[in-house]
Amino acid sequence: MTRVAIYARYSDDLQNPLSIDDQLRTCSEFSDHEGFEIIKSYIDPALSAFLILLRPGIQKLMNDARTGIFDAVVAEGLDRTSRAQQRQDKVVGPAGLEPATRPL
Repeated sequence: MTRVAIYARYSDDLQNPLSIDDQLRTCSEFSDHEGFEIIKSYIDPALSAFLILLRPGIQKLMNDARTGIFDAVVAEGLDRTSRAQQRQDKVVGPAGLEPATRPL
């Protein structure tokens, strides 16, 4: 069984905080459908995707990924981790992880 972490984020204070709950629910449903084991969820409310170094949730996810506690990251879309492809690679690449995003 693939062990996954879920990551959810919304960009700024003008967005609905319930967006995090919606993303977590969507990712949980996707993970259940795919037969993934959810190990942990990480969130970053009201933080831009460009500020990867300032987001505590993504930093914790990256640190945990290096320890090997999960095999993949599930997010509503790759833009939840970062808007820039090179930054996305920094999230999943160092730990040898594959992103697992739900189909839109």
